[in-house]
Amino acid sequence: SKSMRPTIVIGAVGPTEIGELVIKFKTGRSIDDLAREHARTVWAIEGQLTKLGLWDRIERRSVA
Repeated sequence: SKSMRPTIVIGAVGPTEIGELVIKFKTGRSIDDLAREHARTVWAIEGQLTKLGLWDRIERRSVA
């Protein structure tokens, strides 16, 4: 149902959120978990991690 869908944040990811993503990702959190916790799509999380050189979108794996 519509009320069961998570709220997705629209807009740019700020520096604080990027820092949190990096820390959580480097400690082993999954992309799916990060997307849920930050109310972002998997695509958005992968995009941020790709920009930071931590994720390979083509291989769908960590680069670090």
